[in-house]
Amino acid sequence: MMKKLLSLVLALLLVFSLVGCSELMADDDTDTSIRSHDNVEKDETKSQLNVSCWNGGFGVEWLDAIATRFEDKYKDHSFESGKKGVQITIIPNRSNVYDAFATNIISSEDNEIAISEQCNYNGFVVKNTAIDITDAVTTPLTEYGETRSIADKLSAEDRAYYGVESEKYYGLPWYESIFGLQYDKDLFEEEHFYFAAEGLGDSDGFITRSDMKRSNGPDGIEGTSDDGLPATYDDFFKLCDRISDQGMTPVSWAGVAPVYLNNFLLALAADYEGYDQMKLNYSLSGTAVDIVDSINADGSVNLKSATEINNSNGYLLKQQAGYYYGLKFLERLLNTKKADGKTYKYYDPTKSASETRSQKQAQSDFLRGRFSESVQTTAMLIDGTWWYAEASATFKQMASIPGASSIERNIGFMPLPKVDESRLATATYLNSWMTSVNISAAIPASKIPLAKQFIRFMHTDQSLSEFTRITSGVRPFSYSLTDEDEKQTSPYAREVLTVHNSNTAENPTIVNPWSRNNLVLNNLGDFMVNDQVFHSNVKNVGYTIVFNAMYKYGVSAKDYFGGLGAYYTQSFWENSYSRFF
Repeated sequence: MMKKLLSLVLALLLVFSLVGCSELMADDDTDTSIRSHDNVEKDETKSQLNVSCWNGGFGVEWLDAIATRFEDKYKDHSFESGKKGVQITIIPNRSNVYDAFATNIISSEDNEIAISEQCNYNGFVVKNTAIDITDAVTTPLTEYGETRSIADKLSAEDRAYYGVESEKYYGLPWYESIFGLQYDKDLFEEEHFYFAAEGLGDSDGFITRSDMKRSNGPDGIEGTSDDGLPATYDDFFKLCDRISDQGMTPVSWAGVAPVYLNNFLLALAADYEGYDQMKLNYSLSGTAVDIVDSINADGSVNLKSATEINNSNGYLLKQQAGYYYGLKFLERLLNTKKADGKTYKYYDPTKSASETRSQKQAQSDFLRGRFSESVQTTAMLIDGTWWYAEASATFKQMASIPGASSIERNIGFMPLPKVDESRLATATYLNSWMTSVNISAAIPASKIPLAKQFIRFMHTDQSLSEFTRITSGVRPFSYSLTDEDEKQTSPYAREVLTVHNSNTAENPTIVNPWSRNNLVLNNLGDFMVNDQVFHSNVKNVGYTIVFNAMYKYGVSAKDYFGGLGAYYTQSFWENSYSRFF
């Protein structure tokens, strides 16, 4: 069996590896070669620039590569009187998040340039903690041989959000991330986990050989990249049954982050609702057509008449049908048991319900399972598109195994299945985080030209391509991989970049949680992607996230959905936000 041979190779490599498993699982695997205050001796003959960056999933290796090229390019340039060249210090940290960062950005020398996630960009502007960088953003990058400006590379939606006050920029978006299902394409090929075209395949509808024609997938269109993938929720769980029956774990996620199931719920809701209906959650302006009025005994829903949404009735959006059907999906995923009536069929609760199992452990198990007899094979991982970079330590450990390196590994990002065949369509995705790249208002005036030049260098086509090559992630700009980067970029990165490029003004497929509505801007904590569906007043349970409600307390999808309505009432909305009506 192929897995046994690969397992033997892996075991031998592990024996001689200098990287132990405990080190592999460490929460902080930052490369100590990255320049930082701790390991760089300052050369005061050069201009100094401190760049702080959230050291989460994407890490800072990409930033170190850009800084190295920038220093080399400007080694003979004087940005300040009496100094020649540049020395950049990178500060990886865990403090560049949300409003704490907006208020503290000016208090630390580390934040001359600050790169953050889960942030309140509007807070940077109204609190005067970030400087105006409009000239750096809107001037074409001609010094780097390009004709476009940074603003030209932004989508119209991003220009409208980041270009406040008549197109004045105080920052730029950092990365784009989408939450969903990662799947092992090679495993799917080897085990014939793809669905066959109608009339073909085995008795359950799966292919019996790799060259067999496949089903049209969730987009319902023949000959596209999702062919053979589960088209509907029923198909998805038929796939999970097949995987489970073969002794594998269908789905996994980090037990330490049960909130990931909330992120996944939002992804399911966005895919059901489509761009326009999901965007209402952030604009609070438009016509809602999917508000649930009542739920029938068979689980189907009756909808309210089309309703105009505005600041005064935004609470109604918590009853969108996409949330209900997403909850139904999660209820089925979390509660389905094997024939013994005790063992969970679609996931392993000793891992996915373990409060000590980290994201990196879940990623490691997913990557190693197909190559090791000692690790249960897992077919799909619930995570965000930052996971590939976050799993870099595992990839490095497995690099010597044929087909297991980060560049060789054939991992896909699965378009989500639809509720039923009547909803087949192109996927709609939800961008998970608000992010920002800013120059601190406390930066010395003498350093502003240098900081702006570095911002410009960060957003050249080469630097954007380099980010994708190194992290397998995407920055929210219009760019392509360079020929050289293309050769060194993972199949996963190319797939995620394809998803990014599918989002156009004519056919938007990615919902960004941006808003220029003052109600949203001044209460951003209530509208952040992580918080959006947390508050469910569930009978006998009270406030709890979806995973805890369903796994620990047996709350049904119908009751949890009803709890959302019980929490987000008209009186709650008025008490919270009436000053913005």
